Amino acid sequence: MKVLKKVLTRAVLLCAGLLLLFYGVLMIRERLSYKQAIAYNADVIVKIPVDDLAIDYFFGEFGDLGGSSKKEKKEKKLNKGVYYPANVFVYTVKGKKATTLFTSLPVADSADLSIYLIKKYKLKREASDKGYSLLKNNDGRFRVAFTEDRLVLSYSSTKESVTDVFDSLLVEGKQLTNELYLKMLKSVDDDIVILTEEGPVCTFEFEKGFISFNGSVKNSFKGAKSYNTLAEIQTDTTRAFYLSMNGIPLLKQHTLPIGETGVSVANVMAKYASGIQVNVEGTTLQEKSVITYDYNDDFEKVEVKTITQEEVPSITMSLKSNSVNGLMSYLTDKGVLKDSMLASDIFPLYTFFTKSSDRGNIIISTNVNENEKDVATYGLPFYLYANFRNLAEYKDLVFIKPYVKEVKDIEIKSQPADNNVFTFTGKLNLSDTDKSPLKLLIK
Repeated sequence: MKVLKKVLTRAVLLCAGLLLLFYGVLMIRERLSYKQAIAYNADVIVKIPVDDLAIDYFFGEFGDLGGSSKKEKKEKKLNKGVYYPANVFVYTVKGKKATTLFTSLPVADSADLSIYLIKKYKLKREASDKGYSLLKNNDGRFRVAFTEDRLVLSYSSTKESVTDVFDSLLVEGKQLTNELYLKMLKSVDDDIVILTEEGPVCTFEFEKGFISFNGSVKNSFKGAKSYNTLAEIQTDTTRAFYLSMNGIPLLKQHTLPIGETGVSVANVMAKYASGIQVNVEGTTLQEKSVITYDYNDDFEKVEVKTITQEEVPSITMSLKSNSVNGLMSYLTDKGVLKDSMLASDIFPLYTFFTKSSDRGNIIISTNVNENEKDVATYGLPFYLYANFRNLAEYKDLVFIKPYVKEVKDIEIKSQPADNNVFTFTGKLNLSDTDKSPLKLLIK
């Protein structure tokens, strides 16, 4: 009995020691991760706590990790040549477009890293005389620069020049030194957080079967104080998409590139009241002209027009206006509306019919017989719902099926502005309610 007691005591002490050691290692990794290169002029930063997510994934998915295919096992043998810190930061840079992103990782072996990037991602070497290696993909949107101890990756959808950021980080060693910003980065404790120097913008939490998120944005909407939206979305219907928005972003100085000469936002806003709603639910039939060619009795090739009916998504948008006739006249003058229809060159896929209602709404719909629907009023300036399963059933969107098979729907709600700030919450539901979102992100 005494021997068993000693063994158990030693086992408990050993476990406690291992836990303390493990905790200590995590703390060291956490502290060192903030020494990773973040550009000195970083604007928006996304913090991804790799260690925390890995622990959550391990305990949440233990026993259900799934086997690796032969191909995956073969790929794992290829040394990536980098270390993964406790936190990874993805960020934008002041002076660059918001669609140009950067991140940095410590390099373990630059030779392995180079081989991995070329074999795995088919990157090509690019000439560089700055003291670092440079690789890029075929279209130049994805670039990687690295030295013996540090790597910087960038992605720019517009192929924006990023050499100056590579130089400042890898040659000049200029990094983020804003103590308040760094302190805030260290203090946030969410699964993923997007933040600026002013504070967190959006945070994400992963749970089995869904991802929840919440955040805040400055008031950039104009509209009435009463908000229109559906009181409840029935997820078991054919509704594929619903958007209700009180107002539109204040872009008064912009001209939208639609119609023959462009549409002035300021002119639209002068005739706008509030309440934009877009609903996609079910299907409707539209007539479509099909032109073929045949030979007449004189063996001359002639055009033959056949009218057929085609099933298309039932899409309806309504816009509240304080001058329906004035707004419709303006949009007609600008070539947006033609013969009581949305100009075909704006959206050639379907025919959109337009009409005005006694309630002061302009209705634009693929259903020629669409009538105004009653909606409940209950104080939400913004509401969005999308059912990915239903969207993927439309023949023109069937290509999205492989990308959305793991997700069911998404819902986003905002609350009225407080001190000129809107707060919002959202939830992305997975098709498998027992699956962890981390499994989808990692695979």
